[in-house]
Amino acid sequence: MSIKHWFVLVISLVLVCVTGVVAMQQPSNSDIPKTSATTPAGCLQEVKDYATKRQQEMIAATAPSTPPATGDASAALAQQRSSLVAKINQTRIAMAKECAERLSAKPIPDKDLVSMADLYNEGGQADKAKETITHALSLKTVVPADRAAILVYAVRTGLKEPITSERNSRLEKYVDELDRSAAASSDQKLDAHVQMNNYYRYDDIDSGIIRHSTWIIEYTKKLSPDLHKKIGSAAVNAYVNMAEAWAGQGMNDKALGLLASAKTDLMDNPNVGRSVDPEMARLKPVDTPAAAITAPRWLNMAQGKNELPMPGFVTLLEFSAHWCTPCKESYPGVNRLRAKYGPKGFRVVLATQLYGYFEENSNLTADAEVEYDRKYFAEHGLDVPIAIGLRSTPSAADPNDEHYKVGGIPQIHLIDKKGRIRLVMVGYDDANEPKLGKLIEGLLNEN
Repeated sequence: MSIKHWFVLVISLVLVCVTGVVAMQQPSNSDIPKTSATTPAGCLQEVKDYATKRQQEMIAATAPSTPPATGDASAALAQQRSSLVAKINQTRIAMAKECAERLSAKPIPDKDLVSMADLYNEGGQADKAKETITHALSLKTVVPADRAAILVYAVRTGLKEPITSERNSRLEKYVDELDRSAAASSDQKLDAHVQMNNYYRYDDIDSGIIRHSTWIIEYTKKLSPDLHKKIGSAAVNAYVNMAEAWAGQGMNDKALGLLASAKTDLMDNPNVGRSVDPEMARLKPVDTPAAAITAPRWLNMAQGKNELPMPGFVTLLEFSAHWCTPCKESYPGVNRLRAKYGPKGFRVVLATQLYGYFEENSNLTADAEVEYDRKYFAEHGLDVPIAIGLRSTPSAADPNDEHYKVGGIPQIHLIDKKGRIRLVMVGYDDANEPKLGKLIEGLLNEN
């Protein structure tokens, strides 16, 4: 997953008085501005206004007379300013904490409970925020509109808790209640479904993806075209997520049909093609010959070989990497499939590439990283052919990634004895194992 960085307000005050700038000190109790608002929402606004004002002032105070001429100069300026961000944040947190303590001395009106939880979170008191929402959900006096806001907040904050089946079940109940509520707005219901859909996509849980993507798609179809732009990527992601889930269950034609309909249903969304086209390209090769896997370095392969053709076996090809947590979660299931079907003509092949680091070890040579990979995959019991491609660059992508249109990992392909791609699966969860086993068994029985 790539993260776009926009220029954040990173500020520091390490300047001398002759320049007209006074150095900031660590905030003491006397330095913390006292809030005066009488509501949690008012306090949140005061804290936000304070931080915004201080950031603007210090950006102006630390602005160089001429733009930094080199990358090192830019880095030095950012480092100089970064300490001020920490100081502003310390004061912001202290202000929020002080205000929350002051307001909590009296009963909080039901309508202000969500803002109070926000204020606790702003003050670094996540435990009190959770207590506030738990209390709010237990109240019988909350009017339906306020309860809807509490439920949405409970879904959003609940997703930050450790992942458990109990947590997921609880959050699904909140979403169900929102769907039934006549007082909940369409935007609130959409927000809850989008948050859950994003989580299930991240954790590769097909059942959750299908449930929430279905709701979002049906909701989107009821909107006028001009409102498609309003919900933006949420609608596009629902189509793509659903297609990936269907494709991973062997319903490739159905997935491609859904993606094609997205381009019609969401034609007014300027980003639809950017997301849908790569997914269609990834799924279209199903039932076509699979490219041989090539790499300059291999693990568990005869010396001197740098290419592995796909025909001859039923093959599970997984694109993986040592830094990929969902990939690691797939290995036990993959090994169980190997143990069950390996004697019948099934094999596993992995494809990865060099990244220049391994865990905390950076600036590694290719040979050093390969040795780390060797140990890593061996620890996971993967004594299978593993292709290690060169490090990708903007001008030179890994050829295996190019052939198989890899967009996210783990990306799994099932390939039949004749060397044809029969399945493309993006992501992995434990529910995939029996589905893959059934498909593998079917492919092994083919002539």
